[in-house]
Amino acid sequence: MVVSLAAYVLALFNPASLVSLLLGAYGVVVQLLPMLLGALFWRRSSRAGAFSGLAVGAAVTLYYQFAGGALFDWHPGFCGLAANMIVFIGVSLASKAVRAKSPAESLSS
Repeated sequence: MVVSLAAYVLALFNPASLVSLLLGAYGVVVQLLPMLLGALFWRRSSRAGAFSGLAVGAAVTLYYQFAGGALFDWHPGFCGLAANMIVFIGVSLASKAVRAKSPAESLSS
């Protein structure tokens, strides 16, 4: 209750902080996209690649959000997404391939 009240008062007196809070949350949530798309459409994706990409992407996003500034003046969430995709693809290709039908193939047959 106290935290909610404090957040409400902060949003009333400084609306810019609410926008930055929402943009920061978006930057972390968008890290789920490569894992979701890889699980649905890429047979070579792996669990290790998905979770390592998620961890690296979230760490990069949080680092740039709190350290300030980002590569090429991009949004911190986009920097994290780029790192996430590179790690996800790299680890998935380096790990042992498991032959299984993707959910998209299962639905189409």
